[in-house]
Amino acid sequence: QAAGLKPPATGAEPFEVSVTSPNASARGHGWVLPPASTGGGASTLQLSDPGTASLRYSPALAEYGLGLLNPLLGDAVSLEDSGTVDISVEPRGLRWPADDVTVRVQPLQLTVQRSPILRSLLSTLAVADKSLGKINTVNIRTAELEAVVSQAGPVTTRRTDLLLSGHSGQGGVHLVAWGSVDSQIDGPVEITLGVGSDTLQRLGITIPADQVLPIAVRGTSDAYSVDWAAATSKILALVARERSLGSGGADDQPDFTSWGGFARELIKRGVAEADKAMVVTVPAPPLRHPLPWEEGR
Repeated sequence: QAAGLKPPATGAEPFEVSVTSPNASARGHGWVLPPASTGGGASTLQLSDPGTASLRYSPALAEYGLGLLNPLLGDAVSLEDSGTVDISVEPRGLRWPADDVTVRVQPLQLTVQRSPILRSLLSTLAVADKSLGKINTVNIRTAELEAVVSQAGPVTTRRTDLLLSGHSGQGGVHLVAWGSVDSQIDGPVEITLGVGSDTLQRLGITIPADQVLPIAVRGTSDAYSVDWAAATSKILALVARERSLGSGGADDQPDFTSWGGFARELIKRGVAEADKAMVVTVPAPPLRHPLPWEEGR
């Protein structure tokens, strides 16, 4: 039955929808608002809570559903645990029709095959985890996926955290993804994949916890373009900087007492200015703790 004892408008009628099939189930409840209460020409649904659904994994769901939220998930070949994808759907203002809908997907554990985009990404990330460059499939754990789907076409994905690992499940590379994909044919794609500070720390690279090393994904929904060479160069540059110059500290004072010390300070300052020019790291959207793998799930 519809939540609440009092209808939200005069003439509102409660409704409840519950659908179950072998591969999917869905539920929603609320009120049917008459046209006079909304100023429109048709009735409007006022949900009491976001609608919920459970969908059994299928390649089509991965390609056209998960892949739209994050391109790395479009080639999933299996889903662990229950084998279902649990989602909630919240139209703007909890009213339908709406201009946009917020979709939330509960954390997932997937096995993903090496698509062209993932193959290039794993080759790049092998700098941080060598096992990733030698496998045909990769395990991906996700935090909650959240995206705003617009009727006009764009799908805007808010911060999504992913952990990529080999079959052992040990270690792994922490990625952060956010951006937009236009669901229309040949619609523009503007996504940022960021290598997390915790992964870079394993390489001896220290950056603020809210920063990531960005990898830009651009192009269209049918053809992505990624500058992998630039991403690899940035990782190697950061590694080289940390190993050759050290991370510095409170006692690391400028040394101008010798030509060697003078040259060292010039290199340090030159690297710092180069970092600023390259925009080596960028702030990521706020992190929502705890992450599933931090909870030991």
